[in-house]
Amino acid sequence: MAEPPDSAQNPGTSAVHHREDATPMGEVIEGPWTRDWHCPTCARPAPLFLPNGGRNRTRLEPEDYCLNAPEVWAEAREHVALEAVEVCLSCGESVPHLVGSLVVPYGQQGKVLAGAGRADTQILGAVLPTASARRSGLMLFFGADDGELVVADRQSLAAFTAGRLTSPEERGEIAKRIWELNRWRLAWLAERRSGEHER
Repeated sequence: MAEPPDSAQNPGTSAVHHREDATPMGEVIEGPWTRDWHCPTCARPAPLFLPNGGRNRTRLEPEDYCLNAPEVWAEAREHVALEAVEVCLSCGESVPHLVGSLVVPYGQQGKVLAGAGRADTQILGAVLPTASARRSGLMLFFGADDGELVVADRQSLAAFTAGRLTSPEERGEIAKRIWELNRWRLAWLAERRSGEHER
């Protein structure tokens, strides 16, 4: 007669054997949500793994989430220590591309802007990893005054709407400092992508 399976010989250990034989995907789906972790930029309780098993975390350096300008870094340091931070994959991909974007002032979102830039155009200087469980990270917007960047607005990431983004075809009346920083950031992003492809 065939020997009975181990679980029949010792029923008390059956649950343990089933647990050991469980597929890794079971752990991927269930386990990570037990961790009390919120992304420091979007504040969402993101799972540790993606459905495909990939890790849902990536590392951002200060230059990824903060524009390379002394006025921006000085203001950012008033809110958070500028150091490498672990964020969810979605924020890791989007934040570096948001920083350095040209935006219209708050309240003017939704207007279609084309052609030459306007004098009141601002630049998104930083998306800071200051989020808590109830509030997303802080965005810093800058205008220019005699060539110096000045804080024009502060807003939580969750409150930001893409309707504020603008891409004028030429500088027009945009402050020279803001325009140059935007052009520099675009070049930096292109070099960053090139470096990622080479790795």
